[in-house]
Amino acid sequence: MKKLIFAVFFLCFIPFSSLKAKPGKGIEISNILPDIFNQKTQTVILDMPIPDPSLLIGSLINIKDLKIFMLGSDNCLTKDAKPVSRLINEKPVYNHIISDSLVSNVDFLSFLKVNASESNKVELCVNRIYLVDIEQKYLDELKIKKNPRLKRVNPEDWGVIVGYSDYLISANIYSSKGSGGDLNAYSVSIGGKLYKKELVTEAKHKIEAIWAPIPFIEKIINDRVQGRVINTSLKSYPLIDSLKYNITATEMLNHAIKNGKIIPKNIIGVKISE
Repeated sequence: MKKLIFAVFFLCFIPFSSLKAKPGKGIEISNILPDIFNQKTQTVILDMPIPDPSLLIGSLINIKDLKIFMLGSDNCLTKDAKPVSRLINEKPVYNHIISDSLVSNVDFLSFLKVNASESNKVELCVNRIYLVDIEQKYLDELKIKKNPRLKRVNPEDWGVIVGYSDYLISANIYSSKGSGGDLNAYSVSIGGKLYKKELVTEAKHKIEAIWAPIPFIEKIINDRVQGRVINTSLKSYPLIDSLKYNITATEMLNHAIKNGKIIPKNIIGVKISE
């Protein structure tokens, strides 16, 4: 009891100013942007927004020329195809205050350039919002065989979009308050300077499409017709019974990558062909 009374008495005589938060070195600025998108599968990053990303599913992609063909005649799905959409509830893929050089040199961050300066800092946050894919039973054999784009070409140069992830890229802007002062709920210490968090937030969507090579798609269809058995991490079952398990083409692709049957290839800057 005496110790408690002494502690309270001692704290009462400490100057109040010495108890205030003082900015130290503070938050580090990241000059490295790791793979913020899903690199565990085979993907392409589109360099332009599209009004309805669901139209990507089943589209042909030319890996050599970096083009996606979204015309109805280029779609490789059956008429009754129904993409599966899943809302992702997970922590941000990336959340750091980034350097001005990253904002200037990374293409998909160009919308933030106006906010990057010596007096401002950008906190980048990337969240995966949706994952959309298609069950393998909806891949149409005839549409692939009859498509004129696939005549007399190397099938390894072509693929089919079987899914995509929708990422929300947002940024908080911090403006400089100079050096010194005290931290509060609306400020952070960055490199010895205080920055106030602004109410303005910039945001945009980025689509990462998942593609499977044409030879792999043809094998899926051929195995399905023959009723062959595939192995997953959970069980083995005939492809002809896939309706019961609702297996998606993306799941089959990822399983093939995991087993070393496909070497994943991730591409940036693919364009939508007009």
